[in-house]
Amino acid sequence: MGNRPKASRWITGTSVVLALLIILCAMAISLYLLVDPHARPQEDQLRALQRQIDDTNRRILQFQQPAPPTPQSTDKESVAAYERDLKQHELLLNELRAEHGQIEERIKYSSDLLKEAKETEDRTRSAAALFIGIFGAVAAVLLGQSYWQFRGWKEQADEALNNVESVRPDIALISETRESLENKLPKFIEEVQHELMELKGPTGPALPKMHEIDHLAYLSNPEMRFKESRTTKGANQYLLALIEAARGHVLQKDYYGADRRLHEFFRTMLQYQDSVTAYDKAKAHSLRAFIHYRLVVQIASAPSWERTLRSGDADELRQQVFAEIKKSQACDKDWWHSYMVEALVYSRQFVPEGVLGQHKADMFLEGQRKAIVIYQKLTERGAGRIPDMAPWQNLACCLKRVADITGEKASYDVFKEELKKFPNDRQIRQGLMEVGRSGTEEEFLWQSMLQDEELFAKVEKINADDYRKFWSELLSERVKLRDWQNDLKEIKKRAAPRMSDWIL
Repeated sequence: MGNRPKASRWITGTSVVLALLIILCAMAISLYLLVDPHARPQEDQLRALQRQIDDTNRRILQFQQPAPPTPQSTDKESVAAYERDLKQHELLLNELRAEHGQIEERIKYSSDLLKEAKETEDRTRSAAALFIGIFGAVAAVLLGQSYWQFRGWKEQADEALNNVESVRPDIALISETRESLENKLPKFIEEVQHELMELKGPTGPALPKMHEIDHLAYLSNPEMRFKESRTTKGANQYLLALIEAARGHVLQKDYYGADRRLHEFFRTMLQYQDSVTAYDKAKAHSLRAFIHYRLVVQIASAPSWERTLRSGDADELRQQVFAEIKKSQACDKDWWHSYMVEALVYSRQFVPEGVLGQHKADMFLEGQRKAIVIYQKLTERGAGRIPDMAPWQNLACCLKRVADITGEKASYDVFKEELKKFPNDRQIRQGLMEVGRSGTEEEFLWQSMLQDEELFAKVEKINADDYRKFWSELLSERVKLRDWQNDLKEIKKRAAPRMSDWIL
């Protein structure tokens, strides 16, 4: 691996030297052609004219020799012939002189043209030579700069390659981690979704699985949590994992930790709107509503001076609860948990801290009646159709509060008639079995109500004897698979002495 960069640099250096030599040779040839020593065509023409004028001068000199003596003979023919010859000699001499003048003019004209052309050519050759020199210098500089720049790139590439080689084990680990996430996380989510209840404690190994999901998706895995781009499948797994992690923190009453997971859920969901279903969005909104409700309960259970100090926070959280409930029901109007949380708020935390006196009592009753309507709609779905029997027990508590506060016989009659509609333990078990949820604590609805302080700790305006009698008859009728009186004795024994003075 170490010899490859050296060989590459040697090849690069050799290539640069060859390119520089080629440029120098090209410049030398160009300069040679510019200063060509051979005769120019104009000079040849000028020399031809010069030879012609020399020949003309020689002929003129010949004709300018002394004329032959005048013949002594008086013969007229001889004299006439002599005069003709002399005249012809003069004509030829004049023609030669005229030709000599024309040649001189042509020589002068050609000399002027040649001088002008030579000057122009010399300037052109000088400019061309200067341009070639500048071009060669610039080419050499650029070539050298490219060489050094290439060397820098090469060194950076070699360094990057060495870095890649050094982190190759980490890359393999990341790939292995990603593969394990794709295989393990969906399985954990599916298992936990069947084992974790929304409001009650987890059964079996659900809580440890929730911890594993939380670590895989949120706490200790930056590959999953801080990924900038995801596939639709990857985003779906991450978002579902956040919901389950939030549910687990709710079960441990770590409401702020749960809220942080949901905050991450909604932030990521904005980028990947199509990665989760409306049902999943409804679950997330209702879970956040439940978290805000539990935070309101925490404030309400604090000492009076703390409640007064944080009354504004409680009001804001209460508004957020109803806002999240509306969002959840807008996503999936059949999602039961959002209605459950809404009823809880109406029945337990509907009255703000600052409301006092009769207004407080009236508002409390209004909240109970609103909750009753919601619980009745939930119980109409039947046992096993929702993964929790709490709506039946909470409905009984709300009906009892209204009857006991108002003292109205009509309210008490409604309470008794409604409880007579509750399913018996056999019907509850059958309903749970039909949806594949047999063997859960939810089938013991009546045993759970026997332990409810709201139902049996005290009564104010309801007749205690009639109330006791009603419950005895109702339990005897509704509890078919067990002896409710033996169960009550065991419950009281386990809770002693807390239940010693309860009505039933």
